[in-house]
Amino acid sequence: MPLPNSAPSCPVCSELDAALIDPAGRYRLYRCRVCDLTFSDPMQAPGSEWYEGAYLIRHVAVDDRIREYFRWALDRLPPGCRLLDVGCGEGTFVAYARGRGFDAWGVDFSRTSIEAGARRYGLTTLRLGAIEALRADAQGFQAVTAFEVLEHVESPVRLLRTMRDALLPGGDLALSVPNRDRWPVREFSDYPPNHLTRWSEPALRRAAEEADLRVVAIKQTSRLQSINALFGYVPRSALYWALGQRRQGIRPRSNAAGRMLERSAVMGRLGSAARRARDAVMWPPALLAAPLIWRRCQGYNLMLHARRPE
Repeated sequence: MPLPNSAPSCPVCSELDAALIDPAGRYRLYRCRVCDLTFSDPMQAPGSEWYEGAYLIRHVAVDDRIREYFRWALDRLPPGCRLLDVGCGEGTFVAYARGRGFDAWGVDFSRTSIEAGARRYGLTTLRLGAIEALRADAQGFQAVTAFEVLEHVESPVRLLRTMRDALLPGGDLALSVPNRDRWPVREFSDYPPNHLTRWSEPALRRAAEEADLRVVAIKQTSRLQSINALFGYVPRSALYWALGQRRQGIRPRSNAAGRMLERSAVMGRLGSAARRARDAVMWPPALLAAPLIWRRCQGYNLMLHARRPE
């Protein structure tokens, strides 16, 4: 397939000034010279059914780790406020926020995720569908969150505007995205159709401003935690390879091992515990290697706190 003669429009700043950096199957990845966003062409998400299969392991073994960006977000939001988590997945953040006294709700397109959250946490405040499934509520929301969501959507600025509209005037938005420059290696999952965009601080700031949000703060998560995750990537990559999912990008499972795992409640419980054990085991090599690779690693995630104008 011949390369296009001109760059596509950037989904954040709409400029046509982008450099081709990486062919990725039927997609091509460009980096915008104006806002610094890395984006795919086409900007085409695979749909909810694809994610149901591609995130098999996460659905079966709910990731119940309390992330740094969960704490960071809640520490910056009005205590006990009414909160909507967009792309809530299995509801780990919603359960954590409710445990800290917030009136937390969640919405997600994945029925499997919503059902897994109901089983794992007993949550009754998760809804299937788009933000509009809860926006009709006249009470509105004082805060909206979205963790590791923006990189999956076709129109990130449109999603930011929709979340802004779900906020009461003066309300707070807190979100996280993977940091494009977190590691000197590229994860297999950081390709389309899974990730349609890769984010830097300038790109994230520009996206928020394009959505008429006032940026309060942008911060990276812990660099040391990122190095720990780099070491943890090795067994994760091996597991996906064993399930037939490790390729440039990820794809839905279609093999017998995946179907067996999906049916096994015991494997689900063991999988959640295995995540924590893997993280703990990786700390000694991560700490030993940190002085050698510190300059080449950044925080794994970028965290944004923005506000809807009054």
